[in-house]
Amino acid sequence: MNREKIVKQQAREALRGNFSILIAGLAALAVAFLTVDYLGYLIEIPTGMIDVETEQVVDSMRMFDVLVTLGQSILLAALSPLLNGWLHVAARAVIAGKSEMTDMFYFFGSAVRYFKTVVLNLSLSVLAAALLTPLEIVKSVFFNDDFGGVMLTIVQIVWGLFVYMILVHYPLFLYAVDDSKPVWHYAIGLIGFSFRHFGALLRLLLSMLGWIALCFFVVPVIYVAPYLITACANSARWLAVIEGMNVQIIPTVARDGNDEL
Repeated sequence: MNREKIVKQQAREALRGNFSILIAGLAALAVAFLTVDYLGYLIEIPTGMIDVETEQVVDSMRMFDVLVTLGQSILLAALSPLLNGWLHVAARAVIAGKSEMTDMFYFFGSAVRYFKTVVLNLSLSVLAAALLTPLEIVKSVFFNDDFGGVMLTIVQIVWGLFVYMILVHYPLFLYAVDDSKPVWHYAIGLIGFSFRHFGALLRLLLSMLGWIALCFFVVPVIYVAPYLITACANSARWLAVIEGMNVQIIPTVARDGNDEL
């Protein structure tokens, strides 16, 4: 049995007794982020910010539109530790064998831990955006919906997946497993780790390609997403152990005063 099969088998075993918690966590994530998204529409409609005929922002309201977008971004950043909490639920499932719904809110447990998590999420977002934005600018300036534009879109997708796998994936999952290290360790200190285990992640994702394809549909994603993140959490923690990292699962009871930035 190869490594990917073992990782996925252990993930399926970990889901027993934890599956409903992961689904509830996914629902909480969806409600939180959709609320922020639709909040913009609730502001746009009564203020007349959008021209109904052209569906474009009215010129006189462009500054207000920027302020609304900024407000939404701040709210998303403030709620982003919910995502870390969801990954933490999966990490506890594969390592401790049992998770609780309260694990979703672990990173809200103290001001230092919450601030550290928001800083990490923003750092990873900025780093990823710095690598993704140039291609988007090139496409918008030099390409239309022609063959060149289609090819550049494909390049963007491939490049986006690569950036995610190198900069985002392992930092988020290893932080969910053990948040005891400083922010810089997760934001930039794991880049070498990500390169070394790029092949392992690629093989895992390819082996789950059929499951990932189901995520394009709303109903299947409810059942598939918990399996995907549990398998990824399990893979990340075993790779960390292989590298000799001092990985320890975060206890259910929050540490008192031991949080570090």
